[in-house]
Amino acid sequence: MVRRMPNERVSRPGPTAVPAPTPTGSRPAAAPAPTPTSPDQFGRPAPDRAGQARRLGSHSDTEWWGGRPLSEARNAHRTNTKEQFNDALHSSANWFEGDVRKEINSDRMEMRHDEGHESGDNMTLREWLEAGVKTGRGLKLDVKEPEHMNEIMDEVERAGVPQERLMINLGYGAFEKWGPEIRRRFPDALLALNPPTSGTIGKKEAEQLVDQARRLGGPVTFEAHYDQLSDEAIATLKPHGTISVWGDGVGDVRGITEQLRDRGVDGMIDLADHHPGVGDAVDKAYNWAKTKLDKIF
Repeated sequence: MVRRMPNERVSRPGPTAVPAPTPTGSRPAAAPAPTPTSPDQFGRPAPDRAGQARRLGSHSDTEWWGGRPLSEARNAHRTNTKEQFNDALHSSANWFEGDVRKEINSDRMEMRHDEGHESGDNMTLREWLEAGVKTGRGLKLDVKEPEHMNEIMDEVERAGVPQERLMINLGYGAFEKWGPEIRRRFPDALLALNPPTSGTIGKKEAEQLVDQARRLGGPVTFEAHYDQLSDEAIATLKPHGTISVWGDGVGDVRGITEQLRDRGVDGMIDLADHHPGVGDAVDKAYNWAKTKLDKIF
C-alpha cells in the first residue's frame, strides 16, 4: 500500500482517458532513469519506481508525461524544505509544488511560502529544480515574488526542466506583465492562470481569463479556489483549457471532489482537510521573531 504524506492532496480522478499520442503515434520516449536521492541530503533514498517502470518499457504512475490528462494529477502541495521534499518522494504524488521567493539575507531564489522564515531546511530554487527533474514528476512553481521572474526563468532553463512537466503559477496581473516573456521562453509549459478577483468568478471574470489565455497562447489551466467558481464561469472556461482548483481546511475532501468533477472541473483538484493547530501557531511566532532578528542583523 502506498503511504500518503501530509501535504499530498486527495482527489478522485476524472474519467479514464488515454494520453494524447505524440507525432509518432506513441507515448514519449522514456528518459534515463533518475539517480536515487542521496541519503545525506534528503534522508533515505526513495523507491525508484520510475526506473523500475522504464525497465519494463512503461511509465511509473508517479511520473508525468506530455499528453497525460491533468485530471490524473496528484499534487504534493508544499515541497519547499528538504524534509517536505523527502516526504513527497515517498508518496504517490506525481506533481511537486514549490513556492518561490528571494532569500531573506541573500539574492538567491529560495523555496519559501511565507514572507518570513519557515520551519525546516528550505531548499534553494536551484536545488529544488535539480532534484525535481530527476524524479520524473511534474514541477509546479508558485511564484510569490514575480519581480524576480527573470532570475527564476534563468534557473528553470539552467536545470533543463522538460516543458511538458513544467507548470508556472502567477496572479492575473503578474501574467499580464510577465506572461508574454514566459511563453516565449517556455512555449510548451503549462500556465496556471488565476482570476482577476478574490470573490466569485462569474461570466465577466471568466471571459477576462479566456482573453488572457488567447493572448498568451499555448497550454493553460484556469486555477481558482474551489469555492470561487460559478457554473457560468465553468461553462465559459471549459472550451479554452482545463479547470483546476485548490483549497485547505476542506471538511469533506472526497465529497467536494466528486461535486467538482460532476460540475465540470477537469484539471488538478488539490484539496486538503488540514486546519492550522497550536503547533502551527507556535512555529509561526518563532519564525516571525527569527525573521525580525535577521532583518536587524
